[in-house]
Amino acid sequence: MMDSLNRLRGGFPEVRLTARRVAAVVEAPGCDRRAILDGAGVDTTKLAGLVTGVLDRQSPQAMSRAAQFQRVLENHEHAQILALGRQHLGLELAEVRKRDMSEVADGAQLGSKETLRGRMTRQHIRHILDGDPNALNMLINPATPLRVGPRVAWLEQDALAFAEAGQLNLVMVKTFDYLDGEADPAKVGQTAREAAAHILSLQELAEDLGYPRDRVGTKVLLILPSGLTFRPAGLLVDVSQQVARLQRRLAHVPDVEALVADLGIDLSLPSYGSRVPRTNELVQNARNVIDRLPFRFGDGCQQCPMFRICRDEAQDARSTARLGSAVAGACGEVASVDDALALAHGAQTPASLSEHALAAMLQRAAAAHARATEAA
Repeated sequence: MMDSLNRLRGGFPEVRLTARRVAAVVEAPGCDRRAILDGAGVDTTKLAGLVTGVLDRQSPQAMSRAAQFQRVLENHEHAQILALGRQHLGLELAEVRKRDMSEVADGAQLGSKETLRGRMTRQHIRHILDGDPNALNMLINPATPLRVGPRVAWLEQDALAFAEAGQLNLVMVKTFDYLDGEADPAKVGQTAREAAAHILSLQELAEDLGYPRDRVGTKVLLILPSGLTFRPAGLLVDVSQQVARLQRRLAHVPDVEALVADLGIDLSLPSYGSRVPRTNELVQNARNVIDRLPFRFGDGCQQCPMFRICRDEAQDARSTARLGSAVAGACGEVASVDDALALAHGAQTPASLSEHALAAMLQRAAAAHARATEAA
């Protein structure tokens, strides 16, 4: 089933779908290019780096900060996570029974680690939801599946705690600052979209086990560093709207196998990795494949690794999308700035009802601008 997608990926590095990549389904809906690359498991960060020459590496400072905060949380058997859970989620957790699920697959072969951890996570969650008095009530780094088009994403949660109230509650650890009771709204929003992928995965697992989806709470506890001391602080975020939006989007993920077949793509991405030097031939081979994949550029594309490539294409094509989603939406099927201006100036005859409406709107706007200019 995945043969055409595997051929398209060729020798390019394959990556698993993460919660962040799943969240991109909401951020950039309707983009066939992104859907196909994700469906083929292409490492889009490396692909964009090959084509643009701009490498997206996490800074050593950020990596050090994340490791330092993780060590703080691991002190005293995750006592601070438990304290924040009790405070913000109302968890009782009089006796903590926990397990780090990332240790379950130690020694397993690489290809079976995700499925082994997922199977063990499923067993523990079944015991929890069954009300087993000896069940674990805190899972660290569990893994649950979520289908995205032709692929299954194995999503790893930071911590998953079960309260006596009968719900699974998600905890996410992030390292952006929480100062004076406030956090960066943009980063909180991005985290909320990622959390929605985790919640949806957990809801589907609960339903598959025979329990209602509402056994998974949609209020997520974010644990953030507060101040220079890295003292953990909790922020409760309701992601119910993000979950509903993601569920709708995933229900309409295109059949990427059929897309590739319809496009007649018989090219493959080149072999490329950290030990392979970037050459003009590799760049051109990658560009040949990318150019065959239709894209939809919009306001939500800035977080996508392919942003620079698609932005430049939209600019070169003088696409209305380059002016923002609001302008592109107003122009409808007229995708070119040149065509829109021609309609506005009467140099092009409208060929459809949509073009007639756009021409009339632009002509009214041009007349209003002329009157305002004369008045000034």
